[in-house]
Amino acid sequence: MKIGVRGNRQRMSQVLKITDWGKHFECSQSRNLKAMTWVPIRVNLAGDGYTELLNHPNGAAHFGGWIGLVEVAALCQPRGTLRRGNGKPHDAESLSRITRIPVDILAEAIPRLLNIGWLERETVASQQDDGAILQDTVAPQRSFVATDITDSTDKTETPCSSGDERGAGGLELVSPEPKPPDEVKAWFDAEFWPVYPRKVGKPQALKAARRHGRTATARAAILECLKRRLPALQEQFRADGDFRPYPATWLNQTPWMDPEEVAQPAARKAIGGDVVSSGIAAAMQILTKQEK
Repeated sequence: MKIGVRGNRQRMSQVLKITDWGKHFECSQSRNLKAMTWVPIRVNLAGDGYTELLNHPNGAAHFGGWIGLVEVAALCQPRGTLRRGNGKPHDAESLSRITRIPVDILAEAIPRLLNIGWLERETVASQQDDGAILQDTVAPQRSFVATDITDSTDKTETPCSSGDERGAGGLELVSPEPKPPDEVKAWFDAEFWPVYPRKVGKPQALKAARRHGRTATARAAILECLKRRLPALQEQFRADGDFRPYPATWLNQTPWMDPEEVAQPAARKAIGGDVVSSGIAAAMQILTKQEK
C-alpha cells in the first residue's frame, strides 16, 4: 500500500532478492527465529540452474558468490532480500565488503544469477519525508527461470520445507544427536592422571591413553599395573634427577602386557586359595609338635 504525503518525493529503486526464499531456505521453525545462524542448501547437481551457472570459465567462483549472497540474505530484513539496514539496496561493492568475495566476481555473477532465475529484482517505491523512508513494494520482475529452483512440477522435497504454501512438505529442523560420552577421557582425568606420579605432557598422555585404553578391560589393566608399579616409579625420582618416564612414554611401553603382569592374576588367585590353606595347615602341624 502506498502512503501519500503532500510534498513527499517518490523515487523507485530495485532490490535484489533470492527467488522463493521462503520455499527453499525457511521452515516453520526457522521462521520463528529472529536471526538465522545457518541456511540449508538444496542438493541438485543435475538441475538446469546449477549446470548453467557452472558452464562458464568462472562458474565455480560464481557459485561461491551465490552462497555468499544467500548467507547475506539470511541476515537482511526481510530475510531473503539483499537490502541494507538503512533500506537501500545492496550492490556488488557492498556485498563484496560483507562477503570478502572480489567485487568483479559478484558483478559478473549477479546478472547470470538473475538470468538463471535464482535471483530476482523487486522494485521498491520510496517516499522521502523529513528523513523517514516509506516503502511500497511493486511486483518483482523476473527473467528466465531455471526449473531446479521454482518449477512447480518438481516433486523433490526441498530442504527444511514446512509443508505450507511455500513448500511441498519435507524435512524439518532436527536437533543434532548428543555426542556419546568420552569414556577414555573421563577415565584418564579421574583415575589415571591423578595416580601417575609425574605430571607432564598431559595432551600426549591422553593421546596414548586413547590408543591403548579403548576398552574398559584395557583401562582396568592399565590402572592395576600402574598401582603395582608405583613404588618402582617413585624410586626413579632421585637427587641427581627425575628419571621417571613421561606418562605418554609409560603408556606406549605397555607394561601391563609384560609376561609377569599377565601372570599376576593367576598368582594372586593361587595365593588366595590352596597355597594359603596349605601354609596354614603346615604351621598348625608344627605348633602341635612343639606342644607335645
